[in-house]
Amino acid sequence: MLFFCLFWLPLCFILWKEIRPKCSGYNAEAVFFEKICALITGSLMAIIRFFSVNFVSAYGFSFSRYVSAFVDFASLPVVVSLLVCIVFYKVQTKIFKRLFTPDFTGFILISLIPVLLVCAIRWGTSKNPLLLVLVPVLWSATAVGFYPLFTFIFKRPGVRRLICGIAAIAALPCLAAAVWWQFFIQENLNAFILLFILLVPAILTICFLMRGNFSIKKIPKDFEG
Repeated sequence: MLFFCLFWLPLCFILWKEIRPKCSGYNAEAVFFEKICALITGSLMAIIRFFSVNFVSAYGFSFSRYVSAFVDFASLPVVVSLLVCIVFYKVQTKIFKRLFTPDFTGFILISLIPVLLVCAIRWGTSKNPLLLVLVPVLWSATAVGFYPLFTFIFKRPGVRRLICGIAAIAALPCLAAAVWWQFFIQENLNAFILLFILLVPAILTICFLMRGNFSIKKIPKDFEG
């Protein structure tokens, strides 16, 4: 389980790099800048994680356990990476004076690798599958699941699409936390149903990308700098 925790996200990033559509506006300098920014983001989160205990004190099987699942395990690192990624693309467009196609999933996967490395070191002795197996799966499923939602927003920008897309994007991390929570309180049937729902966007994304007919082609004005 420890090896799974260590290598799952790097393997996911390699797969994503192979199947994702070619991003427009990129050169070697921009790609390098993107990776460095993602690694810096992940390293800062990893340092904070290494020197901190759980941020939320949870007791028993109450709702505080769900909040703890969201903040300490299943969701917060993904949310922070996404927010940093959005700011990064705005800054990157201004620095390089050209329009870039956002690769939110790739940025998030890279930034989560250092965090998961630290978590694997901390969780390794516990041999807890909820930590060593489920957490990496939830992080990667959420990151890849963002892709079709941003595609939905970007292809035909509009108020309704924006509201629905943002609601769906916000729902994914909440759903990931719910999966972890349900497994923790041993409601396994509910947990597997929620996990299946969480995995559907990621699985469909991978299938469509491998067929080459699913990509972000239009960028909203908000990302033009």
